[in-house]
Amino acid sequence: MEELPLTLPPGLTWALWHELAPSTRGPEPTPEWLVTRNAVDRELGVVKTGKEAEAFLVERRAWGEDESCLLVRKRYRPEYLQPRRSMEGMDLGRLSSRELRALENKSLYGRFVLGQTWPNREFKTLVTLWEAGVPVPYPVAQVGPDIWMEFVATPEGDPAPRLSECRDDDLEPLAEAVRSAAVAMSGAGVVHGDFSAFNVLVPSPGIIRVIDVPQATDAMSTAGMTLLQRDLDNFAAWFARRGVPLDADEWFNDCIAAAFA
Repeated sequence: MEELPLTLPPGLTWALWHELAPSTRGPEPTPEWLVTRNAVDRELGVVKTGKEAEAFLVERRAWGEDESCLLVRKRYRPEYLQPRRSMEGMDLGRLSSRELRALENKSLYGRFVLGQTWPNREFKTLVTLWEAGVPVPYPVAQVGPDIWMEFVATPEGDPAPRLSECRDDDLEPLAEAVRSAAVAMSGAGVVHGDFSAFNVLVPSPGIIRVIDVPQATDAMSTAGMTLLQRDLDNFAAWFARRGVPLDADEWFNDCIAAAFA
């Protein structure tokens, strides 16, 4: 193995995987494709821009070796992490007692909690869903306002299209995949909060990955039930317009049964 350099060439940064706290790394066991040893990152470009965050494609490679993988680094915009904005839609039930006291006292740590709310809640939700077997991108790490996750690609290596971009004649098996994913999320105690064809990727026929979960909430809460019913009604209507029947009431009942199982 090539000796590690003291300084890296321009455009490269150390991944520092093993220096991260266990709570900010993805769940064990880590996937075989993930490079963690002597890894360097090179940003390749923007994948997506949105009002709250930008997503960048990053190549992670083992220094001096051929082993590499592609990741997405989702970075929340600074203005979206301001205290007033961070409080909007915050699910206080997902905060620890220490964090709740800090918010109440408006301490320096409380302001830090507010600033980390959205990336923190999204990373923790992804970990919960991944461990429950829900089809989400593998959550690699959270570093400050950045969430690192698996790059979901087609077999050809292109970015996976959104469900909203798929042809109508491909939708029947995908409807069952979406239905199963919602039930599995409920079983994990999570309601997506913005579940739609725009937040589902399709890397290959009949296979999906659910993305963008910062608005997730507790499936057992009144708000969670309301959001779940709304999203399932909207999703069922979206499929129905494309000739794929999906009974929203039956779907909702299955989700509730999974949540209370």
